Amino acid sequence: MKSLAHQYRRIAVARGITASGAAPLEPTDEVLAEVAEAEVRRSALAETVWLLGDVATNTAAVRLNHCLWHLEWLARELPTAGQDGWDQAYEEFRQSRHQFLRPARAGLGVRGARIAEPLPWPPPWRGDLSRGTPQ
Repeated sequence: MKSLAHQYRRIAVARGITASGAAPLEPTDEVLAEVAEAEVRRSALAETVWLLGDVATNTAAVRLNHCLWHLEWLARELPTAGQDGWDQAYEEFRQSRHQFLRPARAGLGVRGARIAEPLPWPPPWRGDLSRGTPQ
């Protein structure tokens, strides 16, 4: 999931859809074929979640898939309903990933939280890069 989201982000940067923090990746036929193959692998690996996951984990996995596919459609410049831009869609992906990890960890019997306290994103040292300069 995370690798595909990163690839879609790089393609979005190359297309000028976002300027946020990734090296551009030109969407050549070869690159798009590689991303499609990665999606096939992701889908096959997801079968393990479907087999072993509980209802909460599988529900969160579906939500995460939808967010990932939204990024794909935006990166490929396919028409989408609504006004969600890249930044909002990427944040929804990040949140859905966190919402997936909670029940997945619980279902595996992993105790505790991933981190002790919520940390801001983007980190303060980045500043406001939407304006091209640190704060």
